Amino acid sequence: DAPGHRDFVPTMISGASLANAAVLVIESTRGDFEGGFSEGGQTKEHAILLRSLGLSRIVVCVNKMDDSGFSEDRFNTIKEQVGTFMTKVGFKGDDIVYVPASGLHGDNLVSQPSAGHPLAQWYKGPSLMDALEEMNLDEEYDVLGPTQFVTTNVTRSFTLGLTVSGRLVAGNIAPGDRLLILPVGEVATVKALEVANEGAPCALAGDCAVSLGLQDIDPDFVSTGSVICDPEKPVPIVTKFSAQIVAMPGMSRPMLQGDRLLLHAGAFNEVATLSKFIELIEKGGKKDGSKPKRPRFINSGQSARVEITLDRPCVLQKFSESKLLGRFMLRFGGRTVAAGVVLDILEVALPLNAEGL
Repeated sequence: DAPGHRDFVPTMISGASLANAAVLVIESTRGDFEGGFSEGGQTKEHAILLRSLGLSRIVVCVNKMDDSGFSEDRFNTIKEQVGTFMTKVGFKGDDIVYVPASGLHGDNLVSQPSAGHPLAQWYKGPSLMDALEEMNLDEEYDVLGPTQFVTTNVTRSFTLGLTVSGRLVAGNIAPGDRLLILPVGEVATVKALEVANEGAPCALAGDCAVSLGLQDIDPDFVSTGSVICDPEKPVPIVTKFSAQIVAMPGMSRPMLQGDRLLLHAGAFNEVATLSKFIELIEKGGKKDGSKPKRPRFINSGQSARVEITLDRPCVLQKFSESKLLGRFMLRFGGRTVAAGVVLDILEVALPLNAEGL
């Protein structure tokens, strides 16, 4: 929902990192749209974050159209500006659906407006709900690979007891499975599970609304951001890694070696240090064939290979092995300053409770 309060952006990153598609709600009122779409505005930041997190399918809901009397000119102006920017940051035009709407009375949200509605005089497209229903979300998942489950919430329920909710990234889970909780390194047993709030005999990779009832583990060892995996094939617990990052537009100053930032990956965040700049990445490479020099700083829009050191061990994977666990964001001062992918794991740590394994 853009523009929104900057304090909610970390939560947006956590949710978007687990999503297959997105709805970008844009305020169409004069002044508010222009403010959110200005240089450094939140509408642009949300769009960049969505693309950086790997999302390609998106519905742009142009809200509060009642303010302009459902003006076709106003809708087309917003659509043209947003479309140009979305294409610039990597979205394909065919993957974007624009829907005019008004939340005040629910116009064009669940169903198309009636024939006498001013919106119906010029708009012949789908309602917001229809646009979501028509999305092509067919993706391939490794249902037979090692189990990887990203925890987004930890609660207690009457039916499941200690419950972890999240997304099953790879593999499959069934009641009775023994799984490893990282980064603590404790093993738990799956007592029962639910998919989309319904009891199920198993969960498969790609399922988002998965809830696992765990037993044989202290609740203090499970938290938001925990990765639950196959004990025989654990995900690395990382303290240092190399990455390729892209600096976001609108930074207040260049990034410097030694800067301490907040790293967001999946559902966790941790303080990180830009411990080493390796090289700037130029489009098409160096034309003279010379070796790139190590940069002293990284400016807005530049891409670079760097080394990042974490204050505390976190669960990450190379991007070539896991797109979800291999993507991250860097934030500073309440703003997203860079997006990146993990290239290689340089240093790993033992589970926090390794002596108990």
